[in-house]
Amino acid sequence: MAVHLNALSEILVPALVVRQQLVAGRSYVDLADLNQKALLWCREQVGREIHGTTCEAPMTRFEQLEQPALLPLPAQPFDPPTWAEARVHPDHHLVFDRSYYSLPTRFVGKRVWVRATRRLVEIYCDDVLAKTHPRATRRGTWVTDPNDYPEAAKAFLLAHPAYCRKKAAELGPHVARMIGKLLADHAIRNLRKAQSVLRLADKYGPKRLDEACDYLLHFGATELRRLTHVLENGIPLYWKSTQELSPAPLTEQALGFLHPADSFAAKEVGR
Repeated sequence: MAVHLNALSEILVPALVVRQQLVAGRSYVDLADLNQKALLWCREQVGREIHGTTCEAPMTRFEQLEQPALLPLPAQPFDPPTWAEARVHPDHHLVFDRSYYSLPTRFVGKRVWVRATRRLVEIYCDDVLAKTHPRATRRGTWVTDPNDYPEAAKAFLLAHPAYCRKKAAELGPHVARMIGKLLADHAIRNLRKAQSVLRLADKYGPKRLDEACDYLLHFGATELRRLTHVLENGIPLYWKSTQELSPAPLTEQALGFLHPADSFAAKEVGR
């Protein structure tokens, strides 16, 4: 049962008193009726009784001493933070809530604390605020500040996509297409995903990986989890059967019914 918490908090009525004097043995029409009577009881009845310790009426003490000292409520509602520990990886990113947030080079390899609200992600190292990012709205998002990479590191990281493309071409044409699609959008941000795709060849073999990439690319899919799922469970049989089918050659009789392309063109009709 809910009661009028604002009124109760004004005079700090003990829970036992509430149960005995407001709830026990009483019935109310609905919650609105209960709240109305609770407000009246707090402000006009129990709130006006002389307190045994302070020798004052709680409402009088509140109105004279406490209420003037209250600060206005903040404009924005309180956003409770979530804390988590994370490690900064060599690609300058940490992982929090399945999304990736960048930090400058000096934090690579260190363990940091992440303080996240609904709007912001604040990263602390040794109790000092190191970085602030807007919080990702979807899991799997890369939130990257290019200024976190020094020029030397940028040149180093940009060389890695070239290696990934070369390695992918060695594994198969469809793997090369998959890696090319991943790196076309943002090479540095998607570098880890591309490397993960290439490592799948060690477990499943180049041929199987190439076939799985071909299957997914027909649907425009490049997600690593989908690729892993196909490799673990195999390509659907219906898809393999459609790929193996080839159109049967036309018979002489069927060829006789064919028309040249120009026979389908629109023609002017004379009046």
